[in-house]
Amino acid sequence: MDKNSISDRMNFHLAAIPRRVPSGLPIEALGHMPRKNDHLRRTFATVNFSCLLAGHGTYFWEGEHHRVEAPAVLTQWPGALMDYGPAGTWRELYLIYPAESEARFRSWGILRHDRPFWSLTTPGPFLDAVDDVLRCMVREPIEEEVDRLDRLAERVVLEAHLGASAPRRSPSEAIIVALRDAIDRGDPTLHDPEVEALRRGLSRTHFRRLWARIVGPPPARYLMERRLRQAARRLAEEDVTLATIAHDVGFDDPLYFSRRFKAAYGVSPGRYRERHRTALP
Repeated sequence: MDKNSISDRMNFHLAAIPRRVPSGLPIEALGHMPRKNDHLRRTFATVNFSCLLAGHGTYFWEGEHHRVEAPAVLTQWPGALMDYGPAGTWRELYLIYPAESEARFRSWGILRHDRPFWSLTTPGPFLDAVDDVLRCMVREPIEEEVDRLDRLAERVVLEAHLGASAPRRSPSEAIIVALRDAIDRGDPTLHDPEVEALRRGLSRTHFRRLWARIVGPPPARYLMERRLRQAARRLAEEDVTLATIAHDVGFDDPLYFSRRFKAAYGVSPGRYRERHRTALP
């Protein structure tokens, strides 16, 4: 979308408008500021995403000034003192959600104390999503667009999250990320992330602390869930034997694989395949 086609400031309060098809993440308000020039230093009662589309400025957080440059996303959440603003002017789309949405955004890893703002490595999908929101905002009456705006705004947040620049990692953090990525890729030779981390020089305490912060679920559970998920996908998509799939995802014993699979999904691997193969064209 040509940024000059929407040149005027637009602000909409949507909380009072009833939804016909509620999304579960109703947006409370949103606005477009082509030339924002004010610096804010305040706390908020809402969860906000300030989408920086052009220009640059500063974000003051925990005693440090950080330069922010478009495209980027700045977040605010209830009760935290936020201090940010443009150097001159910047172009911004802001999205405001009710306070009760904070827990959901945090559970998804989108709202984080250690990453209150971020730049985007792959901004294309994010900017496309922003353009869709802006197109919807100029249509009238706005009451007819509120359900679309809920979902379009959620897509902006999603694309901002998926397009985020990779955070800087310490060598120890990089080990954790590499082990997690190996599991996600389906490396069948990785049987115990903790043992591998110790081999690479981490202490057991350091490994467990970093793993909990970066990955979340305990290593054994994370490994098992990912392997069973990979197996479930292959059962539905491929015609290879159950024993082959079990071996390929890291199970030496097909019977043990079958027991764990049934405990996780409620049916045997063979029954799962029968049920889900019929759903494919």
